[in-house]
Amino acid sequence: MYYILYNPLSSNGSGKKHVAKIEELLKSENKEYEVIDLVEANKDVMGHASKIHRTDTLIIVGGDGTLHRFVNAIKGIQNNSEVYLYRGGTGNDFSRDFPKQMLINITENLKNLPSVTIGGKEELFLNGCGFGVDGEVCLMVNDKENKKKGLNYFKSAIMLLKKFKRYDLELEVDGVRHTYKNVWFTVVNNGKYFGGGMKITPSSDRNDRILEACVIHSVSFWKILLIFPLIFIGKHMWFKHVGISVIKGQHFKAFSSAPQVFQTDGEVLTNVSSFEVKID
Repeated sequence: MYYILYNPLSSNGSGKKHVAKIEELLKSENKEYEVIDLVEANKDVMGHASKIHRTDTLIIVGGDGTLHRFVNAIKGIQNNSEVYLYRGGTGNDFSRDFPKQMLINITENLKNLPSVTIGGKEELFLNGCGFGVDGEVCLMVNDKENKKKGLNYFKSAIMLLKKFKRYDLELEVDGVRHTYKNVWFTVVNNGKYFGGGMKITPSSDRNDRILEACVIHSVSFWKILLIFPLIFIGKHMWFKHVGISVIKGQHFKAFSSAPQVFQTDGEVLTNVSSFEVKID
């Protein structure tokens, strides 16, 4: 049995078109399948999960936000099915680690995911999380009106950099504390990408059980304008030790001097001053 799980809100509603393509393929091969709306399924996760058996195959249609909702919806539920991702989101940072593949087997990638805790609430994530300009950008891009205007991550970031108020940061990594002044953003990443294609941690490997924090700090507005476009190709590391700090570890605690907009896999939460990230 094949289960097609999709988010009707993903990528401005284009998920239904992707589902139709998969349905057509499965019908041509006489495969039995069921389509599940993840928004509706979230109301009865246990009910849907009880129907799925080890021999079944799950196909998730969507991007980072859809995957994020899926892994947190099934958190704590034993599931040994094969899981595939059909690329169909907006940012698609997770699938960028699998170039040239439209249908990706992600079964192994969903095991032993890192978690982030804010205010006692824990969530799993796939790509990364953090606060600062990146959170503000996700908030702007996720706005329905801005989506209609075609506002993307890059355009939003350039607009926001002009008015962003930098903050001071204390970052504890595996028990060692680091202090940074005038921070633009702080990201803790599991993969290489965030923010719709920005290669913020180019050396990161999502299978090595090590996370990477990238802090951009202590640089002027004009220098961040120079650095920012380079992030898309991972060449911002040329400025390492001159405003860019990268630290690897498994346990992170971040404390901001002022409340920030926080993002996890592109999903936002406002008024956040601290967070904790762990991977076992």
